[in-house]
Amino acid sequence: MDNYPSGVRPLCLLLCLALMGLASCSSEEGSRVTGVVVEIESSGLSEVDQFTLQDEGRRVTILVDEKTEFAFAPSHLNEHRATGQQVAVEVERREGGLYARSVGDA
Repeated sequence: MDNYPSGVRPLCLLLCLALMGLASCSSEEGSRVTGVVVEIESSGLSEVDQFTLQDEGRRVTILVDEKTEFAFAPSHLNEHRATGQQVAVEVERREGGLYARSVGDA
């Protein structure tokens, strides 16, 4: 009655569970981090490579690439660092670290 060879159904079930597990691994995507800018690494006046936020006793280093959308000029992060005004960052985890998707005032 069963047209499938022995063991195919459990294998299909295992494959489905594995795919569902992989789909749920992107929990960092779309996460939001808010904190005070404590460090900035830049390669020029208008280029930020990465920055570090301090939030609730922890430091989070956030990488920046050409896809990052700033609500202000990237150099404005220096003003946030000087004044202690918080920034809000939408982040996603990628190979190599935590990347900013967007950066704005908190």
